[in-house]
Amino acid sequence: MVVDETETQVDETSPEKEETSQESRVDSQEQVISKLMEKIRSDTLAELGRVRKAAEDAIKRATSESKLVAQQLLEQREREDLEAAKDEPDKQAVIRERMARRQKESELAETQTKLTEANAKLQELSTKEVETTRERSTKEIAERLKVNPTRLAELVKFTNGSAEAIEEIAKEMPKLTSQPKNPIRPDSSETAGGTAKTKTQIQQDYIGGKINTVQYAEKMKASGFTP
Repeated sequence: MVVDETETQVDETSPEKEETSQESRVDSQEQVISKLMEKIRSDTLAELGRVRKAAEDAIKRATSESKLVAQQLLEQREREDLEAAKDEPDKQAVIRERMARRQKESELAETQTKLTEANAKLQELSTKEVETTRERSTKEIAERLKVNPTRLAELVKFTNGSAEAIEEIAKEMPKLTSQPKNPIRPDSSETAGGTAKTKTQIQQDYIGGKINTVQYAEKMKASGFTP
């Protein structure tokens, strides 16, 4: 009996291979979308930062110019008052005392402004240092506990950034474990119409809150997937 080679070739494409290929494409698309969204967010934040900085500089310039004009007008008025009271020593003394007091107040205000700016810069440096430390701790803990560093970095944004808080979250996350290229999928009670759920379906259950982190890891491993 002659075997139809075309039919034999078609039979070689099993549903499992098609499903794996489809899941790989879905994972790839999710990664591309994730990277694209991250770039858009980063570019948007950078642009907002530039706009805010330009606005703050413009406000500072306008405020400084207004203060300078006001000071010049006040000094001109005081000189006129002194000239008008040139024959009244007592009145001149009062005017000069007022001028000296105003000068000291101006110097004090300038010193206070510089102090405020210095404190703001220190706070900014401190914030950057905290972020750098948090990023370094996140990477180290993710490597040590073998969890997804990107996902961990997203979760620790809502903590105080301490190593203890980061590690506590990492311990609740599914581990990154290596799996064979074509793993044997054991029977699972989690089925849909008699067929085990796909990786995408399990991920959707986890994202939708139908299962917790521990259940997610168990179901992924039970289906032969890497959590």
